[in-house]
Amino acid sequence: GDMEIYSFEARTAISRPISPTEAFTMLPVIQYKGTRVNFRDTPLGFPIEDEDVHAISLSSFFLYRSPGSKWLYGGWARAELATDFQHINSDDLTFDVVAGVGYEFTPNLTFGLGISTINLNNDEDFYVGPAFDWKINDCWRVGTLGPNAVATYSPNEDWEFSLRGDASGDEWNIRDAAGESMTLDLDMYRVGLYADRRLTGDLWLRVGAGVTLLNEIETKTPDGDTFYKDDLDEGWFGEITLRLKVW
Repeated sequence: GDMEIYSFEARTAISRPISPTEAFTMLPVIQYKGTRVNFRDTPLGFPIEDEDVHAISLSSFFLYRSPGSKWLYGGWARAELATDFQHINSDDLTFDVVAGVGYEFTPNLTFGLGISTINLNNDEDFYVGPAFDWKINDCWRVGTLGPNAVATYSPNEDWEFSLRGDASGDEWNIRDAAGESMTLDLDMYRVGLYADRRLTGDLWLRVGAGVTLLNEIETKTPDGDTFYKDDLDEGWFGEITLRLKVW
């Protein structure tokens, strides 16, 4: 059978960066993502139906760096409601925490290491990964953040082209045909080419397309017991984004 995913996402910072001290900065963010998952030509008895699912989250980024120090410490925490809105309870809520440390070897080169804990209150996952950011010159920049990697080329102040690899996918709590609480987990890795164009002032348009790899679909209980799991073939994706810098 086939699976198609359509999603709409809106995200904004709630305020300017907040600095309680000279060394400490935090940035609160609110985000909504609506997703439509369609299945076609699936075999008889396939356990997942078409789904409309939603995710609403509040998160915050944290950065600590003493003046004059080359060490920097970062973090991110999120509380998210991910649901089909059929019935909401604690299984629809998830909490994620990320922490990392970095060292600035030069103003253009920083290396770091991070650890993340995902889905704290249900079936937890733990990840450890490296990070680095290297501004090669005024046009080229490369970096990684855990499994995500990017190489960008900016020929001038109005254009940016990039090659990106992103660990993608989402997890929601849904109700199955019997009305039982079930977690729907979609995982994929997206590799794509993107072009960013300044439309006017601080308003940017991005278009991108590429291939999805390592695709997997799974349904499981909130405690992590697998009900259904299958690997999926490679697929294609397209993306259109508007970005506005507001301060």
